[in-house]
Amino acid sequence: MKKAIVIATLGFAGAAFAGTPVKSQFFYQTEMEKQQVTPELTYGSTKIKATAGTQTETQQTLNLKYEYGLNEMLSAGAKIGYQTGSTEPAGGGTSTDEKGLTDLNIYMRGQYAWMDGGSMHFGANLNASLGEREEDTAKNENTAMTGGMGLTPYIGYQWMMGKGVVGANLSTEMDLGDRKVKTKPANTTSNQTGFNETALTAFYEHPFEKGLVGTSVSWIAYNTLESETSGTTTTTAGGNLWQLKVYPTFDVNETTTVLGEIAYSSLLSEKFAGSDDVTDLNIQVGGRFTF
Repeated sequence: MKKAIVIATLGFAGAAFAGTPVKSQFFYQTEMEKQQVTPELTYGSTKIKATAGTQTETQQTLNLKYEYGLNEMLSAGAKIGYQTGSTEPAGGGTSTDEKGLTDLNIYMRGQYAWMDGGSMHFGANLNASLGEREEDTAKNENTAMTGGMGLTPYIGYQWMMGKGVVGANLSTEMDLGDRKVKTKPANTTSNQTGFNETALTAFYEHPFEKGLVGTSVSWIAYNTLESETSGTTTTTAGGNLWQLKVYPTFDVNETTTVLGEIAYSSLLSEKFAGSDDVTDLNIQVGGRFTF
């Protein structure tokens, strides 16, 4: 499946338009020869229930994204963020802080329409850690980077439905080598693979005079995590989640758009990474500036 998505994602780059691509926020991409800067602030809260109790994780992330329209079909961009967070362990105890730069995300987006009223959308996101992930068990401090590199291609389709837009998208994440996680003060390094995300999403957006309101429903699956440390390999089973997302936009003027998003996720499978239940809430606000 992953190979097929990559081939389909890259296979339209040399084609010419037969129709006009449908515009949406879900598959938004910068128009030809225009530049966009998008700052985003996200707050996230995750509760993980297990036999020992409930673990609570909170995160605040400030992202900065830049995108340029290469031509009518393709755009390219990059995103990086700074994250702070805290994990309160189940059953009490000392919390662990997480802070620092996130992975660098470099991406390409594409669109193609065989006819008016519907369009294919495709692309890929390359996540590259700028160093090893470090976890200091003495100071209870972790860095925010993953310690590895991954590629997430996607492909989807959308079409007009009255005044609104309806669509679907499939994405899958692939490791490009191991993720390096260094544990201090023991100074051991774990090589991790897996726990990759595959997501199938359906969405609908309804326009208004100054913006739109969109909603999406996703099925998200994570595969098994494998971790090798000093010759010993351990595995942690993944699981399935569902996610509901609502995302309004408001056009201040022709060059400025206010963006919002609320996303709620919950467990579908019996277990997830050894936990009995997982719930996740993310709230994001941002602004898209075109020049």
